[in-house]
Parts: sequence; structure tokens; C-alpha cells
Amino acid sequence: MAKNILSDEAKILRLIKWGLSAKNAKDILEKLDGEGKILIHGSIGSGKTNFLNELIRLKNNNECFEYYTNGHDCELTNDNKDRLSKSGQADFIVIDEQRNNVESLIRYLKSNNSKCVIFTFLTSSIKDIISMDKKITPYSDIIIFMDRNNIHSVRINTIHDRLLFDANNKMDIFQRDLYPYMYIRAEWLKVLTPAQKAAVQLANMNYSLEDGGLGGWYQEDGEIMAMDIPDLLQLCAIGIEQNILGYTFLYGWLNTVCKEYLPLISSELSLPEDKTKLPYDSEGLIKQYYSWIDRNDSFDKLLTYLDKGFAGLS
Repeated sequence: MAKNILSDEAKILRLIKWGLSAKNAKDILEKLDGEGKILIHGSIGSGKTNFLNELIRLKNNNECFEYYTNGHDCELTNDNKDRLSKSGQADFIVIDEQRNNVESLIRYLKSNNSKCVIFTFLTSSIKDIISMDKKITPYSDIIIFMDRNNIHSVRINTIHDRLLFDANNKMDIFQRDLYPYMYIRAEWLKVLTPAQKAAVQLANMNYSLEDGGLGGWYQEDGEIMAMDIPDLLQLCAIGIEQNILGYTFLYGWLNTVCKEYLPLISSELSLPEDKTKLPYDSEGLIKQYYSWIDRNDSFDKLLTYLDKGFAGLS
């Protein structure tokens, strides 16, 4: 049966009708066209399988798929059933409701790294969502929450999110109640891969600066800041070598922080309460950092490079 070939613009309009923004619609199409792992969750009757069928329609019409379900009747629509793979050589994978077999679902996701996977998961309570977040979210690129046959929310998981998840899992091996945090943190960083360590240090820097400026990153006696800056400068050197935008700026900015902020922080703390002039331009430094508006994209590009094992970091 001949099918109409939709343009990208037409596909985006169809997704917008489900409640998506144009940007999220583009993000989903990008993952559909690549090797994205798209998770759709919601309660019974929320419309998650309806949206799964819609995503299948938006895939290339010539692509066939393998279909797995958790023991209930096949819920594919008739226009999608004729694209089921009969040879086992599917172009992409569809998994519908593997709620009671999470380990099996994770194995599917791991074994199909080179294929797009569209899958649903039944979540009818906060407990289900927490369980999903702990076990399945790290293997997902996009998470779509359905409610009343409409998209309620969309979450984009980046490589930074995945690396932080893996790094935080490794923190569990330490007895945090028995040792000072700085000792635990130093030992924790030692067991991380270069990409995981970079993800932790970049995230700590960025979150602290966004949340509380230079003082938010410094915190108490500045141990984390002083511990991380040499490693961050090394990451900048790799970013510059790989021609990733932003790292020349960050390298210079970090050096300025070392020269103008760290040596004089004690001077600031000792100034009288009615101080009118700080020994450095704290506000100017943080404004410079905020001006780097595409920093998260630059972080992801560097982390992708490190995750592939190309950098000789320890």
C-alpha cells in the first residue's frame, strides 16, 4: 500500500498537535532519525501506546521494526502492522509495556545501541516513576509523559545526565557517615572514568555558579574549587585541541579566577561590614561566565569525546 511521504515540517506539525513545542518536536524527530532511545510513560489509558504508533508512522516508511510486548494483545494500528520485521533484520525496535520485566527491557536497550528504540512503560504512581527514574531513565535519550491522550511533559537526557547518573552510583560504595566529605569526594573521583569525573566537575562548577555565583562555587574554605580547577584547565586544553567552541574562553576565565579571586577571597572576608570596594570584580567575572550561553552544548561535546575513550586523562 502506497503511503504519503511527510516532510519534516509536516512531521513537526503532527507532533505539535500532541502538545509538544516546536523545539521538542525537532528533538524527537532527530532521535527518531538516529539511534535515539525514546521512552513514553503514563498510566493505563493515558495514550502512551497511541503516541508510540504515531512515532512509528513518522519513521521512514521503508523501515521495518521488531515488536515486543509484555504478554497483552498487540496494540499496533493496522497501518503499522505491515511494517513488522519478518527476517529479524529490523531497522528499529518497538517495546510496548515491559513494566514487570525491567531487566529484560534494559538488556534490549543495551543490545540495540546502534538502533532507534521506541518503548513504553506503565507508571500509575509516584513509586513507579521513582523506580523508572532509577533503573530505566539512564538508558533513555527522551522521556515523554502522557496524560489523557496528550503529552504532559518532555525530558531530554544528555550524555552529561547519563555520566552523572553512573558517577553517582559509584558513590554508593563509600561509607559516607564514617569519613569527612572532602576525603570521600577525593576517593570517589579516583574510581570514576575520565568522562564521569569531567561530568562531575563541570556540573559542580556550573550548578554552583548558576546557583550562587563565585561564592556559591567557593563554599566555606574553597577546597572543591581549588581541587577542581587544575582538572578543569586540563579539560579546557582538550576542548581547545578538539576545536570545541567555548573552551578558549573558559581556560582564560578560570585563570583569571585563580589570579583575581582565589588569592583575595580572605581579604574580602576580613573587610568591615560597610565595605564599598571589593579587591576584585566578582560581579564582572560571573557576568562573563553567564555570557557563555551555549556552555551546556560545549560540555556535551567534550564529554562525548571523553566517553569514547580518546583522551589520555587519569
